Amino acid sequence: MEDQPCQPRLRIPLDRHLLSNTAGAHSFLIEVDEKLCLIGESPNALRLTDAVVPLAAQAQKLVSAEFQTFDFGSVLVIRNHFDRVLRYRTVIKVPNRPPHPTTVCPVPANLASFEHWPYAVEMIVFGDFAPLQPGESSDCR
Repeated sequence: MEDQPCQPRLRIPLDRHLLSNTAGAHSFLIEVDEKLCLIGESPNALRLTDAVVPLAAQAQKLVSAEFQTFDFGSVLVIRNHFDRVLRYRTVIKVPNRPPHPTTVCPVPANLASFEHWPYAVEMIVFGDFAPLQPGESSDCR
């Protein structure tokens, strides 16, 4: 896990990163070369911040996301600072195609998860974070 503050790196205004559905659930939009810091008392109550999150405030309160493209494809890194495994959902936008859901793996407690697509991805919408329930499969979906 990172031993440094979570420093957001935003290319568009903060409010354009936050998406809500009719049930009030939040999803977050991330573009290439951005880093988002999500903080909250529980994985179900994460909120986006444009402030630096110091180390002391990260334990049990932070999920960060970083999205980059390389010659070998696109990579999303999710860092989970909670003490439980987290599930989440994603939708990706590939050039010249409509957005579509994609498979992602749960993020282990206090570790990072790397998602890779071997092609260009323009943007990702992710959210619906929830702790993995006892007995629930940790398969990617």
